[in-house]
Amino acid sequence: MAGLVADKCSQCGAVRQPGAIFYLVHITLTCDFDGELMDMNSEEIRGKIEEEMQKASEKDEAELMDEVYQELYFYLCKSCRDRFVQKLRAQES
Repeated sequence: MAGLVADKCSQCGAVRQPGAIFYLVHITLTCDFDGELMDMNSEEIRGKIEEEMQKASEKDEAELMDEVYQELYFYLCKSCRDRFVQKLRAQES
């Protein structure tokens, strides 16, 4: 979707006027791991792997992929962009 310009704001629906500036928000969500491994013996590890494999087998490929990686695109007008940035900055502190 990058490179394409939306005709309205993804948040408030304001129609983009020809030549007007809109803001593209591109969010990449990726699965992460903190590096901590549970304290389990080999039998418990095997059981946990089997449990996770069973859960995975019950989902389709798209569902599994969404749990690992997603890209989201939003076009925002100036006022929605300002609110979006303000909310993000408030969460930083």
